[in-house]
Amino acid sequence: MMVVQMGLDSSSYLSLWGLWVVFLFQPASAIMIPCPRGGMVYKNGCFGFFSVRLNWERAEVACQTFGLNGHLASVHDPREQKAIAKYIKQVNVAGLPVWLGLHDAKRGSSKLSRQFKWTDGSRVPYMPWNIGEPDGGTYELCVELGSSAFDVLNDQSCERQQPYLCRFEI
Repeated sequence: MMVVQMGLDSSSYLSLWGLWVVFLFQPASAIMIPCPRGGMVYKNGCFGFFSVRLNWERAEVACQTFGLNGHLASVHDPREQKAIAKYIKQVNVAGLPVWLGLHDAKRGSSKLSRQFKWTDGSRVPYMPWNIGEPDGGTYELCVELGSSAFDVLNDQSCERQQPYLCRFEI
C-alpha cells in the first residue's frame, strides 16, 4: 500500500484510513466523514491535494481509494474554480500543474470531435480553457490545472507524472 500525503502531513491520511476502518463496521446512517486536515471543504465536498506525482489514470485510482465517492476533482462554476485555485496555491509548494478529473473519453482528434467528461459523472457546463486549448488532439486526452494561477485548463498527455486534486463526499 502506498501512503500519500494530502495537504500538509501523513497524519491526515492515517486519520482518513482510520475513519474507513470505522466505516466498515458502522451502519451508513451513523457515519459522517470529516474532511481530513490539510483538505478544503467546499459545498458538500472535500478537496485534497496530493503532491505525489502520478499519471492521470493512477491518480484517479488513488482518489477512488482514499475517500467516499472519491474521484479526481471536477470544477462546476467560477466560484468553485476560484476556491480551488486559492487552495492549490497554498498547498502546491512546487507550483506544478495538477491533474483534474476531466478527460476526453472519446479520444477525439479535432476540437470539434472532442468529448470531455468528468470522472465523477457530473455535467460539464463550465470549462475555463487556457487560450488556444484544448490543442493536443489524440495525444493530450487528460486535463490539468495549469498556469501559476491554477485558474485555467490545459489538455495534457495522460502519461505525464504530476500532483493531483481529489474530491470526496462528506
